[in-house]
Amino acid sequence: MTNPIRNHDDLLAEKARLKSLLLVQKNQLRRSWEGIEEELEPATKFLGSLSLFSSRKSDNPLLKLGLDLGIDMVMRKTLFRQAGFLTRLGAPILVRNLVSNLFDKKGAGLLAGIKSIFRGKKENASAVPS
Repeated sequence: MTNPIRNHDDLLAEKARLKSLLLVQKNQLRRSWEGIEEELEPATKFLGSLSLFSSRKSDNPLLKLGLDLGIDMVMRKTLFRQAGFLTRLGAPILVRNLVSNLFDKKGAGLLAGIKSIFRGKKENASAVPS
């Protein structure tokens, strides 16, 4: 407010100025928020991928039982036979959660990303002359 309000016209002019200032500030705030979201996008994707390892919500009990037995047998008895106690305890839980989410199609994006990495390597290998 630069000039004092002396009459009704001054009041209406000040009201219009404040409304336009409000619109400008709203647009600046919206752009700033979009910039923050854009900067944090890799972190949110990473945390979303971590949730595949930490949560497990399988609706199919038969699938859950098969995964539990199969992963326990393969991981604890063969792969981590010589490993320490914490590794033998923790690794099967993480793998079980990941595989359960992949079978429930919650990790479809992660699986597609892994497939695209291997697909890219195959295409590069076929492009290199022998």
